[in-house]
Amino acid sequence: MFESNRTKHYFFKYGPLLFSVLLLTSAVNFLIDDPRNIEIAIIPILFSIGLLIIFLRFKDRYKRVTISRMSLFVDEQNKVNEYTWLDVEWIEFNRFVGLYSLKLKSRKAILFTPYGTTWWIFGDMSEMGQIIERKKKELQL
Repeated sequence: MFESNRTKHYFFKYGPLLFSVLLLTSAVNFLIDDPRNIEIAIIPILFSIGLLIIFLRFKDRYKRVTISRMSLFVDEQNKVNEYTWLDVEWIEFNRFVGLYSLKLKSRKAILFTPYGTTWWIFGDMSEMGQIIERKKKELQL
C-alpha cells in the first residue's frame, strides 16, 4: 500500500494560510512604520486576502489517500473510509501542481498528493502512479 506524502499534504493544505498570515503581518508592520505608505502596502494585503480565499476554498478537499491494488483508503477526520476501485468515477494527475484529483461516485472530488517524487515533465513515476495508471487502463477511467 502506498500513502500520500504527509509533508506535501500539509504544505498544500496549510501553505496558503501560512503565506497569507506572513504577507498580512509584513504589510501591517510596513504600515506601522509609515502610515503614508498605504499604496505600497495594499499589494501584499490583496495577495494575503487571495491566499486566504484559496485556503478556505480548498482546505476541505485535501485528504490523505492510501492506495493498494484492490482498494483506496481515504483518511477523513480521524476516520478512514475504504473504497474499491469500482467506486472511482475518475482520477487525474495535475503535473503543474503535482496533485491528484479523485472523484468517487458517492462524494465530491478530493485532492491528494502522490506517494513519491513527481516530475513536471514525466509525471508521477512512483509505484503509486504505476498502480493508478494500470487501474485507469483496466477500468477505463
